[in-house]
Amino acid sequence: MYVDSAAKGEVVALRVAFDPPSIESGALAELVISDLAVEGGAQVGVQLAEVMAHETEWKASWGQEVVGPAAEIRIAVTDRVDLGVGLYGLASLSIRLPDTQRTLTETDFGLQLLEVREVGTDTHTHDEVVTRFGKLMESREAEFMAGFGLPEGTGGANEYGVLIFVKNCKLTKHMRLGQYEVIPFGGLAVSDEVDLIQEYLKAQTTESMPAEIAERLAEKGKSEQPSFVAHFPLVRAESVADAATRADAEVRVLCGVLSLTRRAYPSPFAALVLDLKTKVWNPWVNTRNYTGNMFGGLVAGEDAETFRKYAGRARSDERLALYLNLYRSALEDVEPEFKYFRLWSLLEVMAAQRVTKAEWRKKGDPLLDWAGNPAPKASGKGLRHDVRYNGEMVYEYLRQTISSWNVDFNYASQVQQSDWRQLADIWYQHRNCMAHAGGCFPHDPSLCDPNVPKQAGCRAARDETVQAGIDHYLSILADTASHCLSSELA
Repeated sequence: MYVDSAAKGEVVALRVAFDPPSIESGALAELVISDLAVEGGAQVGVQLAEVMAHETEWKASWGQEVVGPAAEIRIAVTDRVDLGVGLYGLASLSIRLPDTQRTLTETDFGLQLLEVREVGTDTHTHDEVVTRFGKLMESREAEFMAGFGLPEGTGGANEYGVLIFVKNCKLTKHMRLGQYEVIPFGGLAVSDEVDLIQEYLKAQTTESMPAEIAERLAEKGKSEQPSFVAHFPLVRAESVADAATRADAEVRVLCGVLSLTRRAYPSPFAALVLDLKTKVWNPWVNTRNYTGNMFGGLVAGEDAETFRKYAGRARSDERLALYLNLYRSALEDVEPEFKYFRLWSLLEVMAAQRVTKAEWRKKGDPLLDWAGNPAPKASGKGLRHDVRYNGEMVYEYLRQTISSWNVDFNYASQVQQSDWRQLADIWYQHRNCMAHAGGCFPHDPSLCDPNVPKQAGCRAARDETVQAGIDHYLSILADTASHCLSSELA
C-alpha cells in the first residue's frame, strides 16, 4: 500500500503482484496493479532486476500509459528483453501524473518476484518463489560471513573485522565480492597538501594563501579523488597487523582489476581493524615510507648539473622518458616478484636498443664470458653453447655497459652467486616464473626443477634470501638497473 500526500492531498493507494509468479521460458507474465486511485491518465514506469547467485542487477525497464481510477490495471512484462531462466524482482514503479511524479520501491509494495523456469518444469506458487529467494539470500550471506584469511579452527587465529580505504577510483554501486563488499564513499580532500603549501609560504615569504582559497582547494580534491571502502566482516588472522595485511593484499588484487575496468589507479591508503572479541578498533594507515637515499650532497647524487642534463635528455627523447617511467614504477611496486618483473623488463627494453643481433649471437655460436672471450663449459672441456634468448641479450648488454667501468661492486659480500651470468640467470628466472606461472613457486618441481641448472640456481638464491631475511638479489637488480639507466642518460 502506498499513500501519496504530496500533491493536493491526493491519495494514491495500490497493490502490486506478478501474475502468474512463475512462468516457463518464453511465456508472458503481467504486472497487476490494483486500486490505482488516480484521476485521468498516468504514465507507469517499471524497473525489473535479476536476482542472481551473487548479486542483484538491473535487467529491464519499460513504461505504459494507464487511465484511472481502475480496480485493476495489467501491464505486460516487456518482451523486448529476453528474460532467461532465472529469478526476477520488481525494483521500482514510477507513477507520473500531470503535475507530479512519485517513485515507489520494495518498501512501498513489498517483495514482488517473477520466476522464469525451464520449459516443461513444474510451476511454483508465490510463496514457493519467495522461499527460493530466501534460500538464495541465505547462501549469499553464508558466503559473505564465511570468513577470509586463515582457515576456521586454525590454532592461534583471532577474528577481526576490517575496513580498507581506497582512493583514486570512482564506484557508484555497493557490491559484494565473496567474503567482502565494496562501498562507494566520499572523496579524499587534499588538506595535508594545502597545509604544506601554507607552511612553506609562512616560512619562505610574507604571504599566505587566503583561508577561503585554501578551503576551496582542499575540498576540490574530494571530487577529483573519489574513494571507496572494502569491508571484510570476518578476517581470521594471527594479529591486528596480520588481519590488515591480508585484507590489504586482497584489495590490491581488486585494485588491479579496477585499474582495467575503471581506467583508474586505485590505491589502498588506510585500514580500520576491529577486534571482534574486545570490540576495540585499531587504525592502520598504509602510507608509503620513504625508502630512497637518506644521504645528501654531491656524493649522494644531489647534483644540479646532472639533474639538468638528465632532464634535458629525457625531455628530448621519449625513449629515455619511458625508461625513467619504467624504473620509477618498479621502485613504487611493493610486491617483490612484480618488482623483479618490472626491473628485468626495463633491462630488456634497454638491451633491445643497444645489442645487435650479431652481438647477441646465433644458436651454435659460443657464449662470451664477462671479458668478451668464448666461455668454456663448466667441465672445462670445450666451449659453452646455448640457444639465443632474451636472458643472453641482457647479459650481453650488461657486459657492454658495465664491464668497462672498472668498478668493484663487491656483490660477493652480499650474495653467494655474485657472478654476472649467475645474477642474470636468477633475475631472468624470476621474470619467467612471473610471466608464465604468475609468481615464484619454489616447491613445484614442474616450475622449479632442481635438475635444471638455472632453475636450481634461482631456488638456491631464494633459500639464501629466506635465511637472510632480505632479498639482496632484488636489491642488486635495482642497483644494476639504476647504473644502466644512468649510463643511458649520460
